[in-house]
Amino acid sequence: MMPPVIACLVCDNPEARVTIGRYAPPDLGLPNVVLENVELFHCDRCGEEGPLIPDLQGLLTVIARHLATRPRRLTPAEFRFLRKFLGWSSKDAASFFGVQPETMSRWERGRRAISADADILLRLAIRHEAPVSDYDAHDLAFPERVRRLRLLIASNEPPASIRIESTADGGWAAHAA
Repeated sequence: MMPPVIACLVCDNPEARVTIGRYAPPDLGLPNVVLENVELFHCDRCGEEGPLIPDLQGLLTVIARHLATRPRRLTPAEFRFLRKFLGWSSKDAASFFGVQPETMSRWERGRRAISADADILLRLAIRHEAPVSDYDAHDLAFPERVRRLRLLIASNEPPASIRIESTADGGWAAHAA
């Protein structure tokens, strides 16, 4: 049986071959990530080859969520990948973590250990922050989000009471008192 064919993404050769296989994406900066059972194309005319990834954002989201839930400290490459996944510049991330941009650079190059707090905060950001889709709007909103987060953390207010109720479906609901 002949492998399926598609038009080459580079030279439009109508007979680029498609196979199923493994692919280690070099552009991610994560040498331990391998895609299994992915469609791969190869063009004999121009030599172009690579994976066919129909939902790149979905793939990146799966990788980010997996890295954020692994039970060990993030490596410098994983830390950089997660920061970039969120669409944060190095300067934005330094502001978020309350460090100098030079510290961010050292963390991401493995020249300095990533602080435990930054590791945890980045994992929480992966879980609770949407990746930046409009950097101009993000650039204006980011300092305000950091300011509000710092106010919450720095608050000396006594904890408010929380009322927990059972719900009709057998679950629970929390309400501020």
